[in-house]
Amino acid sequence: MRRLLSLLTAATLIAGCGQAPDSDAAVGPQRFNVGGFMFSGSSDEQHWRRFERNVREQAGDTLEPVMLVRGEAGPEETMLSELRRGRRIQVGGGSFQGLATIVPEIAVISAPFLFDSIEEVDFVMDEYLFEPYAEMFAAQGLVVLQYTDIGWVNIYAQKPILEPEDARGYPLRAASSLAALHFTESIGADSKTLPFTDIVPSLQTGLIRGGSTSVTMYTYGGIMSEARHLSMSRHSYDKGFMLANARWFATLTPQEQEVLRTAFGGHEVVREVTRRMVEETLAALPAQGIEVHEWTDEQRARWVERGWSQHGQLIRRIGGRAQEIYDLVLEGKQEFQRREAAADAA
Repeated sequence: MRRLLSLLTAATLIAGCGQAPDSDAAVGPQRFNVGGFMFSGSSDEQHWRRFERNVREQAGDTLEPVMLVRGEAGPEETMLSELRRGRRIQVGGGSFQGLATIVPEIAVISAPFLFDSIEEVDFVMDEYLFEPYAEMFAAQGLVVLQYTDIGWVNIYAQKPILEPEDARGYPLRAASSLAALHFTESIGADSKTLPFTDIVPSLQTGLIRGGSTSVTMYTYGGIMSEARHLSMSRHSYDKGFMLANARWFATLTPQEQEVLRTAFGGHEVVREVTRRMVEETLAALPAQGIEVHEWTDEQRARWVERGWSQHGQLIRRIGGRAQEIYDLVLEGKQEFQRREAAADAA
């Protein structure tokens, strides 16, 4: 009954918010729905609270956010679809894996072992990819407000996964992103595409025996209770985007638009909070009975060789502007390495 009441309340909020500007609603702050998914106690909770607080403090006379960020708007794919329409959700945040269903070229960034460090990820994203991706989202009727940060994606399983051969024939869950599906297929796993909400029951029934996700989702999403081996593959880095429906966003004043662009806290704030909490969460896992496996340099080299050999096939599979984005990533990596070498020599 409590669950039913919760769903009915969420449905009422969704149906009653985000009305068109010419509606007959009473004069007052414009209510708008914010869609997302977070776990209590995670860094995402801090970010969403900061967003709501900043909007209310800076535009409280004109904007009133209705925070549907605990999954009330449905799975990520459903929420993002509603965001594009703009009637039920006006602002939302999604991961790269979910957003690839709207802009497939997002999957390029999740190509396995594409990046060597967090610093390299940040440099390439900031200096080379923000504008191209903003253009692609604009073509889909969405305005990019800022990046979010999630963390390295790692392999979880019911046994240690240390070599590519350990995954051969092993039933692994893949997200809906082409990059995630391609990764599990490329290592010979028995790939199963499932929504996130189906992971735990599928682990319990044996439909899958592992998969890959971020430390936050692994810990707070209950996965660790059913798959107690975490291999620190760091085979891709997951970020996300804060987005607004373009038609709705255009109805706001320049000041209101600026409030929304900055309310989540900016790249640096989000990165610092997320990465600190991820490290704290990871450090606490062994005490909870989780076996955390760090690969040796030789093991990683074998995975990297396997991953890079599959990039071309993945780019062709994604299509669109994927090759352009991939070339930009390689250009950005070279520039980052050049700057690092210059700094070391100074």
